[in-house]
Amino acid sequence: MTLPEQLRVMPEVQGGVLGDARGALLDSTPGTRDAADLSAQTAAAMSALTAAGNAAGLARLETVIVKGAASASAIALRADAFLRLALDASKATKAVETALQHWSRETVPAPAPARAPRLTTLTPPPVPAPPVAA
Repeated sequence: MTLPEQLRVMPEVQGGVLGDARGALLDSTPGTRDAADLSAQTAAAMSALTAAGNAAGLARLETVIVKGAASASAIALRADAFLRLALDASKATKAVETALQHWSRETVPAPAPARAPRLTTLTPPPVPAPPVAA
């Protein structure tokens, strides 16, 4: 799994990481510092936010946008992974938010089930007829 190309090329996006639900790094943009640590920290934070939302009776957490004067981040979640993007704080985030919402709602294809070995039914040899008494 890799970072979606449509997000990589957006001018607002300065970098990003893709991690699995446990925080393992799956992909990052070139130059992302400490990407593995960033992935693990993001997974822990999203797990805590999800738990808080569940405790409050809220629906599934999909996106988180944090914007300050000098930096901005956007995070999208789905069952198997998350995307965390560093954004240019001086630019609007609407296009990025829309792309992240689409990504978070994508269904993840289930792995193909392993084929069960084909069983053949063995036919026992015919039982000889008992001798006929004369």
